[in-house]
Amino acid sequence: MHVARSPFVKICGVTSVADARLVRDAGADAIGVIFSTASTRTVDAGVASAIAADADDNCVVVGVFKGNSEDEILRLSANVPLACVQLHDSPSATLVPALRAIGVKLVIAAFPFSDSIDARDFDMILLDGPTPGSGDLHDVSAHQIADATIPVLLAGGLTPDNVAERIRAVRPFGVDVASGTESSPGVKDAAKVASFVIRAREALFSGDER
Repeated sequence: MHVARSPFVKICGVTSVADARLVRDAGADAIGVIFSTASTRTVDAGVASAIAADADDNCVVVGVFKGNSEDEILRLSANVPLACVQLHDSPSATLVPALRAIGVKLVIAAFPFSDSIDARDFDMILLDGPTPGSGDLHDVSAHQIADATIPVLLAGGLTPDNVAERIRAVRPFGVDVASGTESSPGVKDAAKVASFVIRAREALFSGDER
């Protein structure tokens, strides 16, 4: 599994196997499936399991959790199964070790861009907008990326039209997008996905000295 390589382009809010294949075929590195019941893009365990079963080693499936109990996070991570998870709530001291014990290899911590970041126990940080999934653009600064001790993914308001500019401005490890690649909430637009991945990867590679 290539989860730690750069560039890292994650397409989130995938709700069907067909869209997961579209994302994978476009060359993305990760597919995000959302389990938060507050999201318009939430999926159940059956859909997530079908997406995970159809995945390959070139595009990992990330389970995204916000407002879920830790028991539910562990149950879904084990049963789907998930090798990668993204946590939008502060975990207890036991959650991350428990996830690793059941085979989760990558733990992403999502923070609103204005928060103080505590990166202990995590493998990546996702800097999100104040309202995840809203498509609102925020003004994360380059020093927030440079000061991070682990890889940072940039999210929040990204589109095919602005992703290259945002990457050049702040030099993240990777990027994450949901609404910016949709034709409607939870439905991916093939042209937008392809354009986003191409432009993001070109911009990420152009300054990659790692």
